[in-house]
Amino acid sequence: MPYLVPPVSGERGALLRAAVHGMSEEQAATVPSASSLSPTTLIKHVVCTERRWMADGETLAGTLADYEAAAKETESIIAGVADLGQPCADPAAAHWSARWVLLHLIEETARHAGHADIIREFLDGAKAGL
Repeated sequence: MPYLVPPVSGERGALLRAAVHGMSEEQAATVPSASSLSPTTLIKHVVCTERRWMADGETLAGTLADYEAAAKETESIIAGVADLGQPCADPAAAHWSARWVLLHLIEETARHAGHADIIREFLDGAKAGL
C-alpha cells in the first residue's frame, strides 16, 4: 500500500533523504526509467557535486552518510566565508562567486530530489508530499 514518507523537522531531511526513506537496497539501486538514474545514483551525484568525487559499491546507508558528511564539510567551509560575493576558492571556478556555488548546490539537490520522488513513486507508490 502506498504511503507518505515521514515528515521531517528541517530542510536537510526534506530533500533526498525523504525520497529514499524505508527503501530496500534493491529498490534504491533500481533504474526504472529510460534514464540511467536510480535513487542511490541521484544521491551519489549530489555528493559528487559537493565533493567532485564518487565511489562505486557503496550501500544506501553509506551513500547517505557520505551525503551528510559532504553537507557538513560545505557548511564548515561556508561558515568561514565572510562575503558570499567573493570568488570561489577553486582556482578553476574563480569566475563564480561563493553565492553562485551555494545556489548551484541548492538547485542541483532540489532537481535531483524531484527525480528521486518520481522514481520512488514508480517503485513502491510512496510519495514525499501530498
